[in-house]
Amino acid sequence: MANVLDMFKTDGYSLASLTGKINRIPLKPTKIQKMGLFSSEGVMGTTVYLDERDGVLQLIPKSARCTPGLVNKKEDQRVRKFETIHLQLDDAVWVYEVAGKRAFGSPDQAEGVASVVLRKITRMRDAHEATLEWHRLGAIKGVVYDADGTTLIHDLYDEFGVYRPADIDFDVDTAATEQAPLAMAAKRVIEGALGFAAYDHIHAFCGAGYMNSLVVNTSVRDAYDAWQEGAFARNDMRQGFPFGGIYWEEYVGKVGDNAFIADNECRIFPVGVDGLFLTYFAPGDFNEEIGAVGKPFYAKQWEMEDSRGINITTESNPLCICTRPSALIRGYY
Repeated sequence: MANVLDMFKTDGYSLASLTGKINRIPLKPTKIQKMGLFSSEGVMGTTVYLDERDGVLQLIPKSARCTPGLVNKKEDQRVRKFETIHLQLDDAVWVYEVAGKRAFGSPDQAEGVASVVLRKITRMRDAHEATLEWHRLGAIKGVVYDADGTTLIHDLYDEFGVYRPADIDFDVDTAATEQAPLAMAAKRVIEGALGFAAYDHIHAFCGAGYMNSLVVNTSVRDAYDAWQEGAFARNDMRQGFPFGGIYWEEYVGKVGDNAFIADNECRIFPVGVDGLFLTYFAPGDFNEEIGAVGKPFYAKQWEMEDSRGINITTESNPLCICTRPSALIRGYY
């Protein structure tokens, strides 16, 4: 047993080594990660300060020559303070899990220990990935909730001191409701909130029920009636299609009872705006990480006091925000 536990004292099982392994494990595919919607950055502390500056546009009235002109308006500057959150998941490798086991084709028991550790770390990484997706979708909604779906972490509207756009009833389950004017109304709200900021396109994540109703809506089907000789009717459109200046896509994601996008709603947001969606990672909660730049994930192990096994902990310390939450629209039916 001592030989097994000694394996965890080698450099291969240090904080740096395990953190490196957990960060090299391929990311579980997620829609937001694939889109590259959020910019990610490590920070050296647990608090993030954002400088905010509003440019002021004004019309200049005429004035007589050689007289004082209109005084230029000052830019409004503010500092916003945000705290990262601590997400920790614990597990253990017990001696009985590895005793008498060996890696395939090898008498070396250490490889069996490594397999158990990395298998558990992989599962823990998957949970962290799902949680990060949950928080990023919260930022897309303007309100970030904890894992229970009810405990508030960040209300971005309050924290940025801006208005929350009114929800739009698309009435999409009524087949005759024209969708194009409603889509344009959503775009106008988003463009007004963005001001002069350029964007690539407007995107909508839809719940399953919303997408089902959207693809049979008369105005949507008529718009695509001749598209590739009826391909709209033949193909599975859940992967997305453009209509009314918005790219509509069904979002597939659920953990336990937490549906990431409600069945009867859609979330509409701009894509390609510099500095709009941000993720910051604070350093790990370990002595050796003091003064270091934060990483997305950490893993660490230590021997149990009774020498019955090894404890494992993984953690992440993210902050996911949208810097212009007034550009986020909720649609429903």
